[in-house]
Amino acid sequence: MGASMLTATIAFPAESAELPNFDRGRQLLEEITEASLFTFDEPEAELEELLPDLDDESNLVDENGEVLIEYARRAGLVIINNLEKALDSRETTFLTVADYRLYISGGPSNGDNPTNATQAIWDAYKLPESVLLAMEFIPDYEQPLSRANSRGASTPLTDTDVVDAIALGLGT
Repeated sequence: MGASMLTATIAFPAESAELPNFDRGRQLLEEITEASLFTFDEPEAELEELLPDLDDESNLVDENGEVLIEYARRAGLVIINNLEKALDSRETTFLTVADYRLYISGGPSNGDNPTNATQAIWDAYKLPESVLLAMEFIPDYEQPLSRANSRGASTPLTDTDVVDAIALGLGT
């Protein structure tokens, strides 16, 4: 029987003396007018998970299946708040590789629920890229820091992916 350690990573500039600017991300989120900029894989299920206080009668998507912007923004705020809390928790650490500060959190083995911090980092990739950039994160799809960046976070990372990202950063 084998087990895989699921991990989540998000990159930040190593040279920055400041922490990610979550307030700037929240501010930009309010200016987003297109819900299509969010990358929800299963919009209704993900929105219901992020916004558990919604009544069952709420229409989260329009007639074309597009997420309504008001719910996308509300979910975005939850994602940013969860990410801020996660990066400040004991469940997350970081290491500096090349020009990147990689925030890393690991959840339990495959099949179990990942830790809240791991889920918060995975959820961050659902935000519009402009919001991630406003907070100074590096969603660099040209140079994959991890499998999640190169595949749009469609599958969870494993510890092997993190080791590969570190090796990539070290140039090995």
